[in-house]
Amino acid sequence: MVLPINVIVQREEALLSEMEVTGQAFEDMQEQNMRLLQQLKEKDDANFKLMSEVRKKSHVRGKGNNFLFELKEDFMNLCHR
Repeated sequence: MVLPINVIVQREEALLSEMEVTGQAFEDMQEQNMRLLQQLKEKDDANFKLMSEVRKKSHVRGKGNNFLFELKEDFMNLCHR
């Protein structure tokens, strides 16, 4: 079956239009993915920074607790003399 030229041209235009829409949607998705990846990296960096701060504070608190324990022991030793 041979189609008239105007039908073929209409189909071709419809396909080209669909390809253009699909291509634009693909580009939009790529841009969104890049933004999301950047946001994820920023959140990972912020989480890493927070965890580092928590570890530092825990370490300092541990040292402070040890110091207090030693002071209490010294005090108790002085009291029992």
